[in-house]
Amino acid sequence: MKLQVLLINGKNPLNEGVNLPNESPDLIVVSENALNGYQEISSIENWDRFSGRIGKDYKWIRARIKPYGEVDDDAWDAYTDEQREIICKYKATSIERVIAHYGPVVNLATSAYDEASIECRRHRFSIMKAEIMNNVDQPSQMLIMGTLNATHLVNNYVLYGVEGMDQGDSAPGVFDWIESKNGFEGAGLSELSITITTSKTLPEIIAELIQIGIHGEY
Repeated sequence: MKLQVLLINGKNPLNEGVNLPNESPDLIVVSENALNGYQEISSIENWDRFSGRIGKDYKWIRARIKPYGEVDDDAWDAYTDEQREIICKYKATSIERVIAHYGPVVNLATSAYDEASIECRRHRFSIMKAEIMNNVDQPSQMLIMGTLNATHLVNNYVLYGVEGMDQGDSAPGVFDWIESKNGFEGAGLSELSITITTSKTLPEIIAELIQIGIHGEY
């Protein structure tokens, strides 16, 4: 993904000291490809600075910043204090670097990360729940949510970040259940007898749930 700014009269307005009006959302955009009339401005500082403007959630931004934290020690030492602070506040590098950066206040700093992550996952699950509620009838809604509540998978996802074994967790998670795999073969969402009330198919709903919960695309 590329963070890009609209060129004004052929110039990058950020380099010209221009304040970007909030009512012009197309000035800062995200795209997989380079856009005509735009200049890429992806950087540690800009992903953090414009996170609210581009409408992406905390974990989505962390995923963009994380590659900057996966560098060797020489590259890490070459970062500015501000860059290391941004990476560490997202806990987007090794725990050893985070501890070294924050020193005696590391618990306070990482608890802020934990709180932001929990709130982000809670919001994502609310969007996932809306996707379910908007596409199946009420008995199906009750069946799905009742089954999830009985497994504690939602609690493990929201509070502890357990997504699923394909996402690197050591135990099955809510997305394993949604995709009916990694221990949920024959017992996941696709195995429930539900009634869909829209034109979507169950595989399409499942794919949408994955995009929301794992990738933060909603």
